Amino acid sequence: MAISHGVGIGVFSGRMAKLRDLMLGQGVLRETADAAVKTGRQRGSAPRLHALLLWVTALTLVSPGVSAVPPKTLTKLPNNLNEYFQPFIWNTFSYDSNIYRAPNDPPIVDPNCDRGGATACYLPPGASKSDFINQLSIGSKILVPFSRQLWTLNLLGANNSFVRNSSLDNLSWDTSTAFDLEWADSWSGKVGARYARQLGGFGNFRFPGKDLLTFINYFGNVTYRISPRLRVTAGGDWNEVTHSLQRRQNQDVENTTARIETVYATPLGNSFGLEYTRLEGKYPGRGAEVANGFTRTSQDKPLLVTRYRISEKLTFDGNVGYLWRNFDNADRDFSGEVWRLGMTWLPTIKTGLTVAGYHTLGTYFEEQGLFYMAEGVLIEPSWYPTDKTLISATLNYETRDYPRSGINRQNEVVAPDRHDNAFSARVAATYTPVDYADFSLIYEYGRRGANGGIIDSQFFQYNFDSISAIGRLYF
Repeated sequence: MAISHGVGIGVFSGRMAKLRDLMLGQGVLRETADAAVKTGRQRGSAPRLHALLLWVTALTLVSPGVSAVPPKTLTKLPNNLNEYFQPFIWNTFSYDSNIYRAPNDPPIVDPNCDRGGATACYLPPGASKSDFINQLSIGSKILVPFSRQLWTLNLLGANNSFVRNSSLDNLSWDTSTAFDLEWADSWSGKVGARYARQLGGFGNFRFPGKDLLTFINYFGNVTYRISPRLRVTAGGDWNEVTHSLQRRQNQDVENTTARIETVYATPLGNSFGLEYTRLEGKYPGRGAEVANGFTRTSQDKPLLVTRYRISEKLTFDGNVGYLWRNFDNADRDFSGEVWRLGMTWLPTIKTGLTVAGYHTLGTYFEEQGLFYMAEGVLIEPSWYPTDKTLISATLNYETRDYPRSGINRQNEVVAPDRHDNAFSARVAATYTPVDYADFSLIYEYGRRGANGGIIDSQFFQYNFDSISAIGRLYF
């Protein structure tokens, strides 16, 4: 869904956000964006434009049925620390052909749908399957350096208006703060917090109700450099996602994560490392009466990670590991290998191509009690026709297998496990006439199919396409 109607910086967190944070793991997309920013500080606006579009597409190219994680706070990164205060205003006007991610079959309109009395429905009474959406966003990024430390504050709020489905109108926000710390010559760290609200997605529920999600996150890490080439990082975070819609509060979740990694960097800029992550999750709004039948979960995931520069124009990065997911209902435990392999190729100064394949655990931001093993491929070409213009595309095909999804409340196998397939294609163009303004035009198409599971799979079979026009001003 190429709009941002439900959250200050992206509606349902979005396919690109999911790809960035779940599938790409160590972050081909993120590292490309960060590298583009750093390069832009030296070479001018075009690399900064590349970085901006990577982040913008991660926030605006959203798909209500396939979101996974909250979007990352975004402001246009300054060229240097002299730009301590940078307010901005954005406006996004979009059209989406399937706002509720309704199935391809003719919609069923149940008169009790909006009152919660229906067994299931596709559209509430009076709802429109397609819609025009306008999002007006204002915010600022504040940087306060002192000594060797840096304090960052991101403020962002948005008014999201639906032309045909006015019952979905909402206010959203995304606020975060962080301290980057350094002490002595070998120690560094980061601590911070984030508070956000956004409209929940529709693609994974049989009730198209308005559901505002609140996200709270606290995080921190510390790094010790044993030598110029070897470092150890330990950290963790706590996050909570809550739902405003009562019938979805059994998906409220609290996650606590701890991780440790050690990385060795070679003189040529290659790196090799080992990472271990432990997660503990609980669902305070649910009990054994829900179909999923669990209230607590845990996860252990060791990974081998690497980044290798094959040449000045070609870089490989990836990770390989194993995952164990356990539940207080042992009948739902599962485990398996996880990996991601990616290549970034920069054949010329104006063209680039990223290709990645992955096999990893996924979940949906609005339904974190549902887990699937995702396997797919991502292709992202980009081209700068001029120093002020960037054209990019994204193609993604993914299959999703839901372990133990054919089990009913009595832990009886009554259906084959659910299997989904999803495809999306996106084309975007961004023009930056001056440093304080840019404009984007984005088109996206998405398709999702499903079969198996204990819930009628036709609810998860849909198509959509969308187009968005975005204008941004920075002061």
